[in-house]
Amino acid sequence: MAREILKDSAITALMGLAASVFTYLFLQFLGKSLSPAEFGDFGLVLMALVGFSVVGMIYNAIVIQYIAYFLSKSQKEKIVSFSKYALYAIMLVGLLVFFLVEYFAEDLTLHLHVSSPMIIRLLGIFLLFEFFGTGLSGLINGLQKFAILGFGRIIYAITALAVGAVLVLSGFGVQGALTGLIIASISFDVLCLFFLKKNLFFQQESIGKVGIFGYIALAVPVGLSLGVLLNSDILLAKYYLSAEDAGLYAAASLIGTLVFFTMTAIVKVMFPKVADFQGNGKDSLPILKEAIQYVAVLAGGLTFVVFVFPDFVSRFLFSSEFLISDLLRWYAPSSFFLSLSGILIMYLLALRKYSILIPVIGFAILKVAVLTRFHSSALEIVEMAFWVNLALFFVILVSYKDIIIMALRKRREYFDYTELLQSR
Repeated sequence: MAREILKDSAITALMGLAASVFTYLFLQFLGKSLSPAEFGDFGLVLMALVGFSVVGMIYNAIVIQYIAYFLSKSQKEKIVSFSKYALYAIMLVGLLVFFLVEYFAEDLTLHLHVSSPMIIRLLGIFLLFEFFGTGLSGLINGLQKFAILGFGRIIYAITALAVGAVLVLSGFGVQGALTGLIIASISFDVLCLFFLKKNLFFQQESIGKVGIFGYIALAVPVGLSLGVLLNSDILLAKYYLSAEDAGLYAAASLIGTLVFFTMTAIVKVMFPKVADFQGNGKDSLPILKEAIQYVAVLAGGLTFVVFVFPDFVSRFLFSSEFLISDLLRWYAPSSFFLSLSGILIMYLLALRKYSILIPVIGFAILKVAVLTRFHSSALEIVEMAFWVNLALFFVILVSYKDIIIMALRKRREYFDYTELLQSR
């Protein structure tokens, strides 16, 4: 069994790496092909992609929390039923967001200084299919069909690169890139539906009262607040700055948020195991220790490279028009501290620590308030975002120092890595 788990995890990791390579090539192509002003419009798409990383993280946190619960109660037959209910819920949210974006497309175009309302309308369509894809991914996770999910992500990335590149080179600019992402998202959804067709039409079993609404009341505000902490500066830069400066800020955010994405990758492994340990009365602190160490090393290493070699990094991804070195020296450390906060927030979320709501919501509101007041330039916005993220990290560090200290004191040998692989 251990060999099968290791093999499945290795295949899944390789598929994820392949998808990441094609996604990187797509973003690099856009960085070389679009002007700063055009990239400012595409920044809204980046904001959506970053937001969906948080939506997916929180959605899967809810799904995984109850999958672990049903497994601990030996009620495996209820897992798919629960995942289907979650799928329907997020699809309804997606439809609501789609109609709101389409209805307010003209207003959003005006206030966000977007070059064409068609970009907003295409963004609404993209959001719709991304919500569907997030729900279908959750159901596939519930069925533990990880190879299918990895294959779907590769198809998504290749389709976005191929279609998007052709349309951008044909002169469609940001609209072409968005259309490529929409077709990629549809391809992913269709592939998932094909593999799930038998599971979507079986007789559902009642999951009973499992306290899901109480957990949603914790998870959703945390997710929304993390989304604000990640995205509010990009949105406000688009609102307050010129088209060119907003484009430069969006370019810096693309590189800076790569630091944050290292944390989300680790959460995908950490969260299921923490939820499982919590449900079975086991000590989950060794998992937190490992997660902190991996985030510190991976995100810290990437931050160091970006901070020390900002010119090289920016030229590698973008054309010479993108003068963003000064922004990167602030954005990468800002994302690093938010990543450390994020790993602690997600751990506390897995433990159902409602007290985490106070600092997360409080600092989300603070960040918007500060940036609404200080936004004279792209550099001022990124500096203010850095200080808010740093302050959030220290508040969480002080508030939960006992948990963190106990985790860091755990012996490394205590943790069984084969069990971690089982969470995949």
